[in-house]
Amino acid sequence: MWMQTTGIVTLFACGIVSHVKSKSMSISLETSARPEDLPLNIPHPCSWTAPNGDKYDFSPFERVKDYVIRSSTPNAGENLYYYNFCRGVETRVGRETDPGYGCREGIDAGCQYDNRNNADDYYSLGLLSTAKWSAIEGGVQIHYTKGSNRWETRNRELFVHLLCLPEGSAAILGPARLITSMGPWAYEINISSHLLCPNQTPPAPTPPPPPPPPGSIASCADELLRNPDARDGNYKLWCNGHDFEYYCAGMQTGSPNAYVSLSPTALNTTSRYTGADKQTVETHFTKLRVDPCTLHVDMLDRTFSTSVGRRVAGNNIIDWEPLGIAGSCVAPASPGCGSSVTGLIDLSGTPFAIKSTSQFTLQGYLPCGSAQYRGQTLELKAEGFCGWISVEGFVYDPERGVGRNASSAWLLELTKHVDPERQH
Repeated sequence: MWMQTTGIVTLFACGIVSHVKSKSMSISLETSARPEDLPLNIPHPCSWTAPNGDKYDFSPFERVKDYVIRSSTPNAGENLYYYNFCRGVETRVGRETDPGYGCREGIDAGCQYDNRNNADDYYSLGLLSTAKWSAIEGGVQIHYTKGSNRWETRNRELFVHLLCLPEGSAAILGPARLITSMGPWAYEINISSHLLCPNQTPPAPTPPPPPPPPGSIASCADELLRNPDARDGNYKLWCNGHDFEYYCAGMQTGSPNAYVSLSPTALNTTSRYTGADKQTVETHFTKLRVDPCTLHVDMLDRTFSTSVGRRVAGNNIIDWEPLGIAGSCVAPASPGCGSSVTGLIDLSGTPFAIKSTSQFTLQGYLPCGSAQYRGQTLELKAEGFCGWISVEGFVYDPERGVGRNASSAWLLELTKHVDPERQH
């Protein structure tokens, strides 16, 4: 069946619009209230074999916290959608306490947060136990039914499309939207990655890290304890099997931090945003703050950065941008993303690369753009009215100048760079 949809479509790559043709779709006509006596922790498979023999494994995408997907439907207000692989969503309860509202861990497959007009409500988008799998063009569809009842007319349903991208392409999460041609109870989430392609070999379990050598130093603070006269400079740190050299800054303050020094021969690592006032702010980074034990990067640290330009954002004057941001609010996205603002993270000359699970997503209104990995370099392009691209889950609205939430600043993750030519 061809499923017609309206509203803003999902952009999986610059200038490319993906339409999904379903080879098999079973639409439930359930109108009964949600069952309240279901057992917790209903098994939800992480793998599936299509009728043609293609095998899919979704376990690399499972994580403790839910994925957060923004709505792409016009006038949707502050709608957010939550989804997780293999386990269902976390328990979420809003202001409304009626049993028809809220999402329950181990029971609900997807969850919608609706804060239009300060509603502060959560709705189930379907039960784990109702999952129906089918092959669609480019990937797999999972159809969930028996979600929250919308205005007592019909229970909500969720169509999750897991789509295959070519090797090397950056994963794209969402956006989500209402399927207006089906009714106000049907919702769609699109997730695209090369890890969602069939017949993929699951990654081998990560072996436990080797024990650190005697007297090893795990942090800049450890080095300061070992040598109270230590000055800012390069030090070898060992933690969780990671053995790299970092620049320790702030040694004389008593609270030093570790940084990765970017190569002077690499391209400028730059975040860039052009606001509605047509003024552009650029921030250039020469060192990135890193947690040596987790290899996560603090996107809000600008100790070693310089910025050019100023712009007005809401009631704020913005004169710097966080790491990993690109976008604009000058005009609706042009065909082919021809006016995209470009950002860059270049780790060439360092022992690091950006981990592929650090997913970058398009956000805002009428966004267009892409995230392209090229070895140790990540190029970000985005535009819109207003539209931008950043790490999925990073709390920041560059046009209103709000967010920059410290709790979400550590979502960008590095990994050890492996030179493909040395693998042979």
